[in-house]
Amino acid sequence: MKRTLLMAAAVISALASCNRENSAVNIPDEKFNVEVSLMGVDLSVSTKASDVTPTATESAYRTASILVYDKATGVLESYKDWSGSSVSFTLNKGTKLFYGVVNGGSDIAQKSGTVKDLLANTASLKSDLDGFLMIGCQEVTVSGKSSFTISVKRAAAKFVFKDVKLNFDSPALSSQNFTIVGVLVINAAGDISYDAVQNGLSTFQPSLWYNKRKFEQSDCDRYLYAGGINKTVADGTVASVGKTLYAYPNFTVTDTHDASWSPRKTRVCLECTIGGETVYYPVTLATVEPNHIYTINSLTVTKKGISDPDGEWDDAGATGSITIADWTDGGSYDETL
Repeated sequence: MKRTLLMAAAVISALASCNRENSAVNIPDEKFNVEVSLMGVDLSVSTKASDVTPTATESAYRTASILVYDKATGVLESYKDWSGSSVSFTLNKGTKLFYGVVNGGSDIAQKSGTVKDLLANTASLKSDLDGFLMIGCQEVTVSGKSSFTISVKRAAAKFVFKDVKLNFDSPALSSQNFTIVGVLVINAAGDISYDAVQNGLSTFQPSLWYNKRKFEQSDCDRYLYAGGINKTVADGTVASVGKTLYAYPNFTVTDTHDASWSPRKTRVCLECTIGGETVYYPVTLATVEPNHIYTINSLTVTKKGISDPDGEWDDAGATGSITIADWTDGGSYDETL
């Protein structure tokens, strides 16, 4: 009898143990509602750095997605399209990386199963012709119902050329006709990885360059060359240029003027004629960073320009300043030419 009771007790104990194990296995994961929105997409307001009204392209987006990755594994958990209002996710408890990608294409999630995959994608200036690539990330620990905003930033940089003052130091030059023909960007980078945009990787090396040392017709001309100004300027007067151009970041450290092409600094060049001869006034940018505006304020020209837009230029021939600002928040600082 005693033996039977002991066996019965053992069976009951084993069943209780199984029930506890099954109970632990069957406890559902904790899930929470998270509302996410994007900031930086509404580009209808001009920044402090530029008085130039944003163009329709600057304000446009074709596609926008919010992608959620588990921070520990880097694996994509969920994604949704964004269309102007916040989107809702129901997510397991844990630390997540929320990425906002604007104008990255409708298939961005299919190409980005992990964070590493996402950041390995490449943005191109050509794709930006229909709307600028923007990306942003927010790390959030999901432990309850919450809402937050991801701030996105552009891969491209913007160049604004405002006006020119003519003040020749030579009577021989002041007596000749001076005409502003156009503005161009040379040594312009044409691609960048999402990783370099998001994390500011200055080690990124572009594989695509436009206007290497001079104007070269391409599919991105409307971002890299503004011609047809044809404005004659009298000595001692100021003329408005008011042109806006774009290129991708250029972190090249060492500059060169060699005739044989190699990566070098980006230059914004004023194209003019003096007495019918074409000359250039290049402004070399120390670096070009994503999501920045480079505004060339009133440029005072005192000497004849050079025939080669990528040639060595005596900076004393033109003076002025560049206002460098964040494209989104308008914070700025000046550099003197």
